[in-house]
Amino acid sequence: MKAVQYLEISNFTDVASKMKSDFIHELRQALVEIEINDVKQAFGYCFDDNGNLLVDGIEKIMTNHWPYIMDGTYGVCLKEISAKNMVLKNISVSILEEWINCIDKNKDHLYDRARYAAELYDSVASYFGPHEILKSTRERFFNKFNASLNQ
Repeated sequence: MKAVQYLEISNFTDVASKMKSDFIHELRQALVEIEINDVKQAFGYCFDDNGNLLVDGIEKIMTNHWPYIMDGTYGVCLKEISAKNMVLKNISVSILEEWINCIDKNKDHLYDRARYAAELYDSVASYFGPHEILKSTRERFFNKFNASLNQ
């Protein structure tokens, strides 16, 4: 639903409720559409042992993301703002973080997965201004991974 459609709803409580409902729907759809092993890398708490979505897992994501949605800062780190891109970015960050934190000097066994994550990250994450780059996931994970390839 687009912002203009929300404006057609007369009561602001109804707007927030509709926005939340739409986001939960989009989030659920993203979690089931993406390769299950990838999703479990970052959102394992959202699934039971049989791969079914758990309400508690969805609520945890909502608890973490809803305040940003409501204050208008949600998704500024994405090229295109959507729940699916948020899920993909978090998956890629989780994989890159695993690669960066691996203490094994021989990380070759993780390289293909990290390369996949770097490409995934770059496909959904936006670029940051110079004053923001040092704190960004782009710098902390994506750029660090790419820099390690040149060593």
